[in-house]
Amino acid sequence: MDVDAIVVGSGLCGTLAARRLVRQGCSVLLLEGGPGLPRGRLPDDVAGFQRAVATIARADGPAWSFRAPRGFEWHRARAQGGRTLVWGGWMERPPADYFAARRKLGAPWPLTAQGLSPWLRRAEQWLSVRSGSRTQLHAALERLGHCAAVKRECVLPGGRRMWTAVDQKLSARLRCDSPVTRLERLPGGVAVELASKETLSATRVVLAASPIETARIVEASLPRAQRRQRLELADHLIAGAIAISTRRPVTSRPVGAAESSAVIHPDPREQKARFTVEVRGPTPLETLDAEDLSTLGFTAAEARRHSFFVVFAMGETDPHAPRELELMARATDGLGRPLPRFVRRPHTRDERRLAERMNERCLTLAGALTDLPEKTFLIYDALDFSSGGHEAGTCLERLNAHGEVLELPGVFVADGAGVPAATDRHPSLTLAANALRVADAAAKSFRR
Repeated sequence: MDVDAIVVGSGLCGTLAARRLVRQGCSVLLLEGGPGLPRGRLPDDVAGFQRAVATIARADGPAWSFRAPRGFEWHRARAQGGRTLVWGGWMERPPADYFAARRKLGAPWPLTAQGLSPWLRRAEQWLSVRSGSRTQLHAALERLGHCAAVKRECVLPGGRRMWTAVDQKLSARLRCDSPVTRLERLPGGVAVELASKETLSATRVVLAASPIETARIVEASLPRAQRRQRLELADHLIAGAIAISTRRPVTSRPVGAAESSAVIHPDPREQKARFTVEVRGPTPLETLDAEDLSTLGFTAAEARRHSFFVVFAMGETDPHAPRELELMARATDGLGRPLPRFVRRPHTRDERRLAERMNERCLTLAGALTDLPEKTFLIYDALDFSSGGHEAGTCLERLNAHGEVLELPGVFVADGAGVPAATDRHPSLTLAANALRVADAAAKSFRR
């Protein structure tokens, strides 16, 4: 075998799994399907960081193409660092009452909050999760009757920009531009076939390439008769509103630092309409690009006299009506793999109720924060089929309790493909904890 373990995917889950395996004494090769980072260290300020990763954060169209209904957005990245290059650093804990609510809905998680807590604590420690500071925005929300918490996030020391998987201290060997197409069982190990037709081998393989990419690799590795053409998945409904106001003084923070946020957590009394709200602002309007300003009807000169607030809401799709993804056998991408197609379906009654409440909350809250309520616009309609970025659960029926693929012993799934839902808030910390849990199971399997 080339190494003890090959980890596929260099995002949050992949780098954490690789680090954990190294800590357990394994030799690890980390494979990334996209390009590596530009030379040199990534800038620590937000604007410099965004410029540095702009050329690689987008997935190459022909090689990583997909199909979806008009207006659908699949937020993703195919490069070293994965989706952490485009995320917001959210690190919210799933509350115990969330797991209880899922059980009441008849869609429980395989783990309880208590069962996941050791890995949650370890993830918080390794990622230096911290809470921001209270600002004038929190005070404004409390005057409006909302209990606003500070955002828990993963940021670099000094709070200048969000942490990315590239910032993770990693002693595993990294190899970029190496997309994996399929796996094959070997005596005592697993063969990993790359798009270039090169084959590597390891005693164990941990998949963390994204819930959809991981599922595509697993399905391609099974006999044709066992492959699924339609995959079930969960995701989030997303609502968002923007409100323009006359110029407001900006909350004091270091120049170039990540913008502070206020978070309104779900009401624990709710069972079927739980969602998290994030509020940001006031932000100088001229920080938007020319295209966005034109869409909002402002010139550059007018923008300098205005600020804006944004309000986002995030709630999970109906657990009893999973969305579907088709792996199109007769259509392939630039690397010859089945093309993923997001299948449109109508919202369920519960989803419509949730989406309507999310839209209403975003518009009402945004309008209350501005002195120009007529300048409040819905920018994401939760009633649209437009979310795609927190997909989960695509491999659930193929996994045992430890995240190992039943049909492919020695292959483990450490990303969102192995969790049953996107949760009622940002799922990053939950996914990080699960990645560490699965990595521990993979390490223990050596001893078995």
